[in-house]
Amino acid sequence: MNLKSISNRLMVFISVVILVLCLGLGFAAYQGSTAALLSQTDELLQEIAETAAAEATLALDKQLTSLETLAASNPVLQNPQAPMADKLAVLKAEAKRGGHQRMWYIMPDGKAYATDGRTVQAQDREYFQAALQGKKAISEPIPSKTDDSMVVAFTVPVMSGGKVSAVICAERDGNNLSSFTNEIKIGQTGQAYMLGKTGNTIAHQSKELVLNQDNTIEAAQQDAALAPLAELEQKMIAGKKGTGTYNYNGENRYMAYAPVGDTGWSLAVTIPEAELLANLTGLKVRIALFTLLAIILGIIVAALLGRRIAQPISMAAEHCENMAAGDFSQTMPDKYTSMQDEVGVLARNFNLISENVSKMLLEVQNDTQGMLAFSQELSASGENIASTMQEVSASTEEIAAGLEEVSAASEEINASGGEIVEALGILNQKSVDGLQEAREMEKRAIDLQ
Repeated sequence: MNLKSISNRLMVFISVVILVLCLGLGFAAYQGSTAALLSQTDELLQEIAETAAAEATLALDKQLTSLETLAASNPVLQNPQAPMADKLAVLKAEAKRGGHQRMWYIMPDGKAYATDGRTVQAQDREYFQAALQGKKAISEPIPSKTDDSMVVAFTVPVMSGGKVSAVICAERDGNNLSSFTNEIKIGQTGQAYMLGKTGNTIAHQSKELVLNQDNTIEAAQQDAALAPLAELEQKMIAGKKGTGTYNYNGENRYMAYAPVGDTGWSLAVTIPEAELLANLTGLKVRIALFTLLAIILGIIVAALLGRRIAQPISMAAEHCENMAAGDFSQTMPDKYTSMQDEVGVLARNFNLISENVSKMLLEVQNDTQGMLAFSQELSASGENIASTMQEVSASTEEIAAGLEEVSAASEEINASGGEIVEALGILNQKSVDGLQEAREMEKRAIDLQ
């Protein structure tokens, strides 16, 4: 490609302009779409987190409400004098109906009787202490007193005579919370998890994190990379709701969180940034295709426009070369002179220049022929003058010869004149002397008289 060509340079320029504009617009569109998507994602994740937290709260409250109803309506459980066997029979029936692993009837001194016949001391359990104060309570997943399996304990007080006479407790599989969060689907790889009051993981896809009571807030004190996540989880256990981003195991993730009722727990939903932005891959492909199409159309338009502009200019340049060589006979075609734009003005002015220069050359030619005739006449006159000058020269020579003779005669005359002057001087002196003598003679004569 000859880049010195106007058509080619115009094609390259327009292509570059279109490329820059498309890339700029594409980048702006991509950034705008990304910002809009992330904003919508934040809103959607927050809505999912709040909805899931509300569902978890409802499910937990349902279990507590069922136990509260049993404790408030069953006279066997309310009667301190009723045999323990009868009380456990009631609880065993309830455990079967409610799907509990086991249930406990706990005396105020902390002695607990299980529906499977086991007896343990529950005085150290936080949920038991809360129930003794007349409050319903739910424990985080904790090791069972009987087999160390992870369980969640739902406890409510049993009132008799306006006082807490006992506590009933229903143990459920601690993995039930994880099962609940695992059912929350966000995209292909999004997930949900729950934290307890102190930041321990109580529900997660990874059971190991629950069993080990993983606590990111504490781990962040040793691993600075966990600080962004720990900061978000600090807000979670503070009972706040919101959204944020963090990096976990080298993967950027978006999070939304909300409190789970009045349990002090918090539920979070997260999704990888890569999955979110993967939805924009189609947009990037469309932007690339649009840019390519725009460049191709731009090249075609630039080629046509460049040809429309370059052809008359190229022809004008050729005419300039011809005029430089002395040929002013060629003119621009009518298809260019009829244009009502700058190209038309250029073509018409080129024809006008050719016409004016041709007229001027014709006038110069005519003037040259006249000057040639005058030069010939002047040459003939010059020859006559030359002939006359030769004759004058000959006469001049004759005159010069005569003058030389006259000059010689003059010199002779001058010499004779000098002699005459000298003789006259002597004669004059003699006359003076004679006159003087005569006057003296006259004076003597007078004196003699």
